[in-house]
Amino acid sequence: SLERANSVANYLISTGINEDQLRVNGRGPKEPIASNDTREGRMQNRRVDILVVAEVRALDTLIFPSVALFERKSAELTERGQALLEKNRQAAIDLLSRATLIEIVGHTDSKGEEKDNMYLSQLRAASVRDYLISKGHDASKMITTGKGETKPVADNDTKEGRAKNRRVEILVLGRVEQE
Repeated sequence: SLERANSVANYLISTGINEDQLRVNGRGPKEPIASNDTREGRMQNRRVDILVVAEVRALDTLIFPSVALFERKSAELTERGQALLEKNRQAAIDLLSRATLIEIVGHTDSKGEEKDNMYLSQLRAASVRDYLISKGHDASKMITTGKGETKPVADNDTKEGRAKNRRVEILVLGRVEQE
């Protein structure tokens, strides 16, 4: 499923779609639309779904300052960080369970080497993903991205600005409506 999704993404990029605006996720055998007991059903289930998100709304974003989740230069969740994630996870459990795609994005400030910051941001996003999976959330709905220092929300020349830039965002990109 991931190879099929990547093939479609590569085609879209070849037509001019910005690669930074695409997120690729393989769902494997999850969410069949027909029975896998027949050849016709299996053919229908071999598909690529494209989810278009016009704009991520603030209500669908959870933002955590890195200092609240991790020790300095670490990607291991602290006990305090786990407690904070758990509190927010409980409050957003309905939102997360109805999500069709969850993107977890790590960010850093601009201190240090750019490649080290990118790597740390990827590790931190993966750490938050792993925590959510350990609490029973569907791994196949989650993707992680590290943005390093490339998407600041504040001035990196001030201590306060750098603190705001060090963050992990959980973005809910699409939801299944309740029945």
